[in-house]
Amino acid sequence: MGVRNRFETYFGEGNRVDVVGNHTFVSVDTVSMSAAASKDTGRHDLKPIYRPTEHFLNDVKRTKQKAVEKELRFLRGEVPEVQFHHKIEELEKADFGDQPTLGEGAPDLPTILLTHVPLWRPEGTPCGPLREHWPPTKPPKGQTEPVVPDSRNAISISRGYQYQNVLGEKDSVSLVGKVGNVVHAFSGDDHDHCYVVHGANQGGVPEITVKSISMAMGVSTPGFLMLSLYNPIDADGKPLTGAGKPTLQTHLCLLPRQPSTYVRYTTFAFVCIALLTIRAFLVPVLKLSRFALDPEPTRNSSILPVFKAKVEDYDEYALPSAGFSASHFLYGSGTRDRSGSVTTGGSRPGNTMTQNRNVASPKSSKKSHHSHSKGASGSKWGWSGQSRGPPRIEIRSENEDIYDGGKWKAAIARPRSTVNVVATELWTSVFRVVWMAVLFFGWLTWKG
Repeated sequence: MGVRNRFETYFGEGNRVDVVGNHTFVSVDTVSMSAAASKDTGRHDLKPIYRPTEHFLNDVKRTKQKAVEKELRFLRGEVPEVQFHHKIEELEKADFGDQPTLGEGAPDLPTILLTHVPLWRPEGTPCGPLREHWPPTKPPKGQTEPVVPDSRNAISISRGYQYQNVLGEKDSVSLVGKVGNVVHAFSGDDHDHCYVVHGANQGGVPEITVKSISMAMGVSTPGFLMLSLYNPIDADGKPLTGAGKPTLQTHLCLLPRQPSTYVRYTTFAFVCIALLTIRAFLVPVLKLSRFALDPEPTRNSSILPVFKAKVEDYDEYALPSAGFSASHFLYGSGTRDRSGSVTTGGSRPGNTMTQNRNVASPKSSKKSHHSHSKGASGSKWGWSGQSRGPPRIEIRSENEDIYDGGKWKAAIARPRSTVNVVATELWTSVFRVVWMAVLFFGWLTWKG
């Protein structure tokens, strides 16, 4: 009951009558109607399920007449509803049984039956050449009629828990008889096309089981059925083309095959990835503009150089003796006055060492430097007794590379290998194309 109520909330009543194109469409909830023939009727009360459909079918002919009368009134430009007679009557003499009723004497337009469950047919009744699941069996030589029975080309006559492929024979005969004047029937449920002409007990009604329009219903080639109606009538509902002539035509319209659709999508994706791969390989070769930029340096990295190898030969950068003085004292510590002279405490008067006494030749300066580094410099810089002075670190600008032959240059980002460039470029370009395609497909899906 909950499923049926939800369906009727979104799609309207399952049992209804509509007039379209001068034809009467009768929709019947045969799923609920078939519950009356269920084996569970003895164990459960199924009347709330099938009783509404029974009441509808018992009065469907009257409902058809009312619908046709409303349509004819609309075509004539009249008010669709009937009006009472405008006259004055005495209350004691009023005839309340003389009320105008809609539909009295209305003609019966050609009726089209709509049912979800197909009508009954004998086991193995072929569905015709338009059925996808299996083509009709080839008849033997000399036979022009289709092979009957043809189980592979037919709808299986079976039923189970809460399902059945076709209505029962009794329900089908009763349904066609109660609706009346059925010129064609359309059903569903099977998802594939099936055309049959029923026997005389069902009025010889032609029936088409409509093919599913969805690709997810077990058919690789979805489709829909186009129906053309032509039934001109006069103001009283009588046909103008004469009785007995066909008033409708059908045509099966097929949509693209599901596998071919997937193959096209896959081929298009493969071509796109191939083109992006070729471009990624050409980026380092032809120096094309790249989608993937080099990573930015981290916060810990420094723009200025932070490392320089030690200069072992300190003498190469030694200052001349005129600008540097180093004194050795024999008697304790010394002090330097503002004039540049050094005096020692505890020395004899006149025993003063000046800067001029330290002026010497390059050889003597070099020798003095070595002797000095053995003492104070060795212990100061922690070089464990080595005879060389402290290392000098020279920081030059990058432009000096032009003049000094490129002896040393501050380390910048390492150049990326060709494989890394190609891989990064391919991944970046494919990722951009994928997310753009996904967003566009989502937009199309949302808009429907």
